Amino acid sequence: MRLRSVEKEITQLNSPIDVMYPIHKALRVQAVEADKLVYEYKWGESLQHFRSAFNEWVSVLAYHALTEDVVMFPVLKSTEHVKNSEESHRQLESGIMGVQKCLDEEIGRTSLLIPRTRRHLYMGIVSLHIAQNDHLEEEEEFILPIVREELSNSQQLEIARNLLVDNESDDPRWVMNWLSEYLSPGEMKLLDDTIA
Repeated sequence: MRLRSVEKEITQLNSPIDVMYPIHKALRVQAVEADKLVYEYKWGESLQHFRSAFNEWVSVLAYHALTEDVVMFPVLKSTEHVKNSEESHRQLESGIMGVQKCLDEEIGRTSLLIPRTRRHLYMGIVSLHIAQNDHLEEEEEFILPIVREELSNSQQLEIARNLLVDNESDDPRWVMNWLSEYLSPGEMKLLDDTIA
């Protein structure tokens, strides 16, 4: 069963770029879910459920960061906040690779999560979770106001559509499908209305 966010429900988007808030909300919830899966792991259990949840989380996180790098940052004036946000994406990528290395190398040898490896995996997940939340908070505080100020509604809408719909995928709505696991029907309607 999926965790639901304890954050207040998002009931309106004041500009198209505000689709970031529900996306960020879902990313935060999924990070908590990954933390919980590793923390509550019992000796001898399969890691398949964790691997699946982790892969889903980092796939969305990586897609989100890449889309910002390709579609959003190039149209913004280069400021210290924009540079910091781009660097933050590199740090997230490094964190993802660190957890993946632990899964592939340490755990891959035995297919079991021994106590030491569990601690390393948990530390990697918590570090990635913290880095993600720091990045999302900085983006909400500094980048979104820049986007609202510098870009027209149509430019923001183009970014929003790219964040929510992956036209390069066999299933372009995979991000929306993922979001539906973490957001309320009302929040999903806001996103559907934005991309309609």
